[in-house]
Amino acid sequence: MLVLCLAREDLVEERPAFLEGRANAEQLVLDSLSPAETEALLDQLGGAPLPEERARIVETAEGNPLFVEQLLALAAEGGLGPERLLPPTIRALMASRLDRLGPGERAVLERGAVVGREFRESELVALLDPGAAATVGRHLQTLIRRGFVSSARDGFRFRHVLVQEAVSRATTKELRAQPHERFAARIERGADDGELDELAGYHLEQAYRLRVELGRVDQHLAQRAGARLGAAGMRAWKRADAPATVNLLGRAADLLPERDEDRLGLLCELGAAFKSTGEDARAGEVLDTAIELARAAGSPRLELRARIEHAWPRLLRGEADAAETLALAEQAVAVFEAERDDRALARAWLLVAAVNGPLKCQWAACEEAAERALEHTLHTGFSPKGCFSMLAAAAYFGPRPGPAAIALCEELLVAAADSLGARADVLLWLGCLEAAQRRFDSAREQMHRAREIFEALGYRAGLLTDWALAAAEVELLADRAAAAERILREAYEALEESTETAWLSMLAATLAEALYAQQRYGEALRLSQTAATYSRPDDRASESSWRMVRARALAKNGAVADGERLAREAVGLLEESDGLSLRGKALLSLAEVLSSRGRDRDAAAAAEQSLELLEAKSDVAGAERARALLAQLKAEIRV
Repeated sequence: MLVLCLAREDLVEERPAFLEGRANAEQLVLDSLSPAETEALLDQLGGAPLPEERARIVETAEGNPLFVEQLLALAAEGGLGPERLLPPTIRALMASRLDRLGPGERAVLERGAVVGREFRESELVALLDPGAAATVGRHLQTLIRRGFVSSARDGFRFRHVLVQEAVSRATTKELRAQPHERFAARIERGADDGELDELAGYHLEQAYRLRVELGRVDQHLAQRAGARLGAAGMRAWKRADAPATVNLLGRAADLLPERDEDRLGLLCELGAAFKSTGEDARAGEVLDTAIELARAAGSPRLELRARIEHAWPRLLRGEADAAETLALAEQAVAVFEAERDDRALARAWLLVAAVNGPLKCQWAACEEAAERALEHTLHTGFSPKGCFSMLAAAAYFGPRPGPAAIALCEELLVAAADSLGARADVLLWLGCLEAAQRRFDSAREQMHRAREIFEALGYRAGLLTDWALAAAEVELLADRAAAAERILREAYEALEESTETAWLSMLAATLAEALYAQQRYGEALRLSQTAATYSRPDDRASESSWRMVRARALAKNGAVADGERLAREAVGLLEESDGLSLRGKALLSLAEVLSSRGRDRDAAAAAEQSLELLEAKSDVAGAERARALLAQLKAEIRV
């Protein structure tokens, strides 16, 4: 006869004699459900939680059917928020099991919960009173037998994350605070290279916050925690991990004294990191705070540092002009050079590059400033991402011929081998250069690789701006306007409520180009007007772009004189630019408008100038279009 008894592990805890004295009795412990089996159980239980709730249940339950059931019930009651929360039933179950532990086992569990999900016996010994060290091993074996912990590769681990959480919740704040501080001190003694700054900072932060909740503010403890988290945040920033940087620097800034110079420096970096993650409003708030506090603290260097970080978003929102920003950068460079501050100098020169290139369309000046920024960046250990981005953009938009520009981008890719973020930015412009040579498969491959990196690093801002514009440029050069429209519309709609009007202007103008190419002239007119509304007078790229597409759309709708005026304005705006392809594109737009007025000779002259510039750039795709229009115009002149 086979007797099969189903029971929770509590049965053997409460009645250890149940299996004793039975020679053929055997205890089988069931494995956890796989994620697929958990999903199937959720389907059978019903309740249809939201997709994000369902994913959270699968992750948190870790294959425990009871936890799946109770978490699902919690979700149905609206209590499953973004933070992990123990359902009351599980909390009660855990509490009753913990209450049955002896003081030794309970103390071991409490110290293990301080260390983390996994822990070593030696770590527990370090956190316990000296007299308790001899019994730790025995207590661990009891906890394994009773299902609280299990053996792991390098030590032990809680059987379930909810067990660890239940232990933490059941431990007084006083009992948790001291082990956190002691464990941080143990980490600090064992690591001198900074690799464990984040872990030490976390435990110091927990000790500080627990004491605050007990009414005891220890500012020295807060300073230690802030210093460690700040150092960890800067390490994350140097490897271009923007989300981790935001998390760590934000926590560090909350712990350090308000006007502390280290805190002000971290706020400048936090603002820059927020820009990378696309959280522009938060970036502005942080940098405004940094400027105000640096001014109050009487630190001109840190005030300039914060203003340099704030300058580019202000330009994009139309709150500053190019001349004012370049004057600020010039002032900052003098101060930073006196202080020999390479990080600040790199940021100031990068701002100069961004104003000269993307705004003023002076790409040789942009490249020179980016090279100076790179020189200082290489002394800091920070990612050269921004510098490489400007250098690669200057290669695409500037006067360097296509093959030479491609060679430069390939060199930059090699140099960026250790920086994923820098590689992504270079891949964008390399893809555009490949498209200009009509190598569209290769161009799309570069765009795909760049997107994967942006997504992996959490650079939402880059995906919606530089990547969207570059990927659309590839499709427009390939005569796939509908594909370009899909890319641009997604980015434009995502940024439509943004205050960064410069990006909205360029996205709207380029989207109008995609619509014009599909002969949707009315829609192109409306979008070009939107681009004009968002544009600003000193942004020559945006000002010329919306004029080019609007001029042609007006001509198609019969307003040829207005179209000619705008087309000539676009050509004039770029007259001093060394952006050969953009100048060629403006002249080609003028040629199309003049042709619609029947002025074929004037149109042919403009097309010839366009072809000359595009051939000088070795822009094969652009030159083909200019050559085709010129041939058509010459044929009409002969007729």
